[in-house]
Amino acid sequence: MSITKRNLVMCPRCGTSLQMAVESEHRGKEVIISYSHLCPVCRYKEMVEQINIRLNGDKIYIVKQYEKFK
Repeated sequence: MSITKRNLVMCPRCGTSLQMAVESEHRGKEVIISYSHLCPVCRYKEMVEQINIRLNGDKIYIVKQYEKFK
């Protein structure tokens, strides 16, 4: 049995390990879900991924954006 180490993302400002934060925003018929890394010490924020969900009539549009890998 082996123990694997998690990949920690470090803050470029202060060197602390970043925490994953999930935020959602509701705007009428649209929902925006954001995944980001957040530093608990200096409040540095790095966007990882954003998902937009929009209702248009009887259709649901889902758009996924990878901010970190662009």
